[in-house]
Amino acid sequence: MTEYWLAFNRFLTVELLKSKLREYASNTPYIPEPRSLLYVAASSLPYHVSGYTTRTHEVIRALRAAGGKVHVLTRPGYPWDRADRRCNADREETAVQDVCYQHVRQPLNNRPVILYALQAEPVIAKIALHRHVAAIHAASNNVNALP
Repeated sequence: MTEYWLAFNRFLTVELLKSKLREYASNTPYIPEPRSLLYVAASSLPYHVSGYTTRTHEVIRALRAAGGKVHVLTRPGYPWDRADRRCNADREETAVQDVCYQHVRQPLNNRPVILYALQAEPVIAKIALHRHVAAIHAASNNVNALP
């Protein structure tokens, strides 16, 4: 029974996302800035120190060094929805070396994945539109990539 429910949930998620993509593609005139990218990270320094956060930080720096205009956003809700963070977050921006990580407080990732994706998507889209990015790169797992 559980496998059927998971398969059905995956099917509905994919179909809903396809529908949203068609809706945006037909209604949104957009002129991106060349070589610009919104990099959406699942977690970041200094809140978590791991192979993922260190690689993410260095990949962002390397992309910039190669001439990319990289804007960085942590997934919506991060770091406030992680009780295991190393320090408290009191601002919507965190600077680490020459990288500024932007954070958005809501939605928290404490709800079903499809609901989180539907609530996080407009938050990410608004920032991408504001920055006129040519691409969005969501690094990590499905929870980070779905919105």
